Amino acid sequence: MVNLFRKFFSGYNVTRKHLNGRSYRFKYQSKPVFFDPVSMLGEFEQRAFLSSTRKLPLLLSEADLEKLLLKTSIIGQPSVVCEYEERKMRLEVSRFSFRDGMYPVSLYQFVENGELLGCFCRRYDYGAKLKSLIFLISGDESIHEAGRNESLLWNNEPSEYLLLEKFGHTQMWYFKDWEKVQVFLRR
Repeated sequence: MVNLFRKFFSGYNVTRKHLNGRSYRFKYQSKPVFFDPVSMLGEFEQRAFLSSTRKLPLLLSEADLEKLLLKTSIIGQPSVVCEYEERKMRLEVSRFSFRDGMYPVSLYQFVENGELLGCFCRRYDYGAKLKSLIFLISGDESIHEAGRNESLLWNNEPSEYLLLEKFGHTQMWYFKDWEKVQVFLRR
């Protein structure tokens, strides 16, 4: 009965799930997609810092980065919001689902205590957009031609990272300050 009132006022159903030893609270509309955001951050860390990941300097301006990264004001409400609390720290991850042309896209935004940590975007296109994204970020298509299936990590000191990869589909991770994420992961 409580869930019925919550759904009526907020538009979301609420449920708790235990994933990988952690308790998460999910708010969702229609069909839920449950995910483990802490494991997702660990996955980024694992992939980004492999020796086989090609590392490049991130030379994009903040305005260009904003154009590259999707704005949630255009997308609307998240379909799922996952909340995780531990030791005075609160992580909230919003999952947005939409279409970009003919391809579905999932965008995850990671927010800790009200501050945006970063985002993860998966475009279900079997890697079709990868080459154009590489050109947008670096201005050089030959970067991708040299190593077709490698992950590319752009870095701007001190700890700003953008990872672009084809992991079945085009995936892009962006973190403005990875050191804050590492502090969160080590807690």
